[in-house]
Amino acid sequence: MSVPEKPFGGPPVLNENQRRHFEVVLSMLEDSLTRIEALCNPASATPDVLTLVEDDLPDDVARRAQPVIESIRAQVARLASDLELAPRRLSRRRAVQALLTSEVIRIDDSARHQLRGYGAVDPRFDDVVAPRLGEIRDALMGLAHTVRGKPAGGAP
Repeated sequence: MSVPEKPFGGPPVLNENQRRHFEVVLSMLEDSLTRIEALCNPASATPDVLTLVEDDLPDDVARRAQPVIESIRAQVARLASDLELAPRRLSRRRAVQALLTSEVIRIDDSARHQLRGYGAVDPRFDDVVAPRLGEIRDALMGLAHTVRGKPAGGAP
């Protein structure tokens, strides 16, 4: 059985840092393709309150886009193989934790003292908005504990 010839022959085309760069760029491209597929499929839309997804793509966009997306994925796969790129290992736990941490920071950045940069803060903020933000923050922290496999009342 013969060993397949390297597509570029000779020494590696990329150095280690360049290879890591392309591992990130191409894995992010794969992520974007997945998001594009979801956006092209109106059935995948989630019923959010503050994000209304407009169904303004052509009716047949999913059907027409799919072969192009598959072609791009195949090209990415070939390039990854040719350049001997390592797949990125994505920890679902860490990814969810990072998202939750980002959201807690956004909530914390919405406190009264942070809002002063946007103008005077209505005195009712502390009675109307702050408690609800606190509830959302607590729920996010509870979810973070759940993702870690700990009960919501447990230590971080």
